[in-house]
Amino acid sequence: MNFIEIVKIEPYHAIRKWLSIKLIKTHFNPLFYIFQ
Repeated sequence: MNFIEIVKIEPYHAIRKWLSIKLIKTHFNPLFYIFQ
């Protein structure tokens, strides 16, 4: 299932989740988990 298909199913949740995953992958930071 690709990003576009997920967005069609549940847009807001999918975008937030996708951005969270992207953030973790690009800027891995322990503080992210503390302030999540």
